[in-house]
Amino acid sequence: MRNLMLLVAGLLLETSIHAQIDGPFSGGTFSNAALAGSSQSWINTANATSSNNVYASFGYLYNPAGTHTDYLVATNF
Repeated sequence: MRNLMLLVAGLLLETSIHAQIDGPFSGGTFSNAALAGSSQSWINTANATSSNNVYASFGYLYNPAGTHTDYLVATNF
């Protein structure tokens, strides 16, 4: 029983160490996902794929209180 518990603990430790070494990854594809009642859609979503100070954006929110954008979805990590 003790050997089984040590084996399980060792596997869990190895998994957590492996997870910390592998990331973080950036999304490879970005898109706009419509959200009911949203005020603006994301445009230039491909600009979010790299960290070059060129950004995905959305139009002007005419009344910022109570307005929101669609979702910006990141996939292909």
